[in-house]
Amino acid sequence: MAMVRARWTANAQEPHVDTERGLLFRRGSEERETTKRQPVVHENSIRADSRLRDLIHRMSEENPLWGAPRIHGELLKLGFEIAESTVSKYVVRRRHPPSQSWRTFLRNHAEAIAAIDLCVVPTLTFEGLFAFVVVGHRRRQLLWFAVTQHPTAEWLAQQIVEAFPWNTAPAYLVRDNDAAYGQSFRRRVRAMDIRDRPVR
Repeated sequence: MAMVRARWTANAQEPHVDTERGLLFRRGSEERETTKRQPVVHENSIRADSRLRDLIHRMSEENPLWGAPRIHGELLKLGFEIAESTVSKYVVRRRHPPSQSWRTFLRNHAEAIAAIDLCVVPTLTFEGLFAFVVVGHRRRQLLWFAVTQHPTAEWLAQQIVEAFPWNTAPAYLVRDNDAAYGQSFRRRVRAMDIRDRPVR
C-alpha cells in the first residue's frame, strides 16, 4: 500500500485527480445534506383542506365500521399524506345507545327472573343448617324453600327441579358464584333452558 501511495505522489496528475475526487465527494455529500435538510413538502400534507375533510367525513359515514386507522390507511393508498390524528379529528362521531344498567335489566325482565341463594341458619344447638331459597323477582315472593345439613350439587339440582314444575322455569336465574353449585346443578339448569347468571 505504501508503494502505491508513493507512486501516486510521484505522479503529478494523481494528486490533482485525488483532489478532484475529494471535491466531487465533498460536493456529493453537501448535496445529500441539503436534500436531508429540506423536507419534501406534498400538496396534501400542508393542511387538511375542506375537500379532504369532506372526504374523511363521507368515508366514515358510508363505512360505519371503519375507524380512524382504517380511513387513514385508505387515504394513504390514495396518495394523501395526512396524520392519523388529523383523520380522527374529522371522523363522524356516532352516538351509541347507552348500555342497559343492572336496574333496567331487572325492571325489564322482572317476570322472567328468579334468584336463588344458599344461606346458613344456626340452630339452638349451635349447628349449622343450609337453607336453599328461591325468590321470584316480579313480586319478590318466596317460591321455594328447603333445608339440609350437607348441600351437594345433586341436591341443589333436585331442588331447582322441584321449585319449577311443569315448565314454569324462569328465563334467567340470578345466583352467587358459590362452589356448591357444581357441574350437575349447572347441567340441570341448562337442560331446563334457564340462562344462568352468576353474580360476583
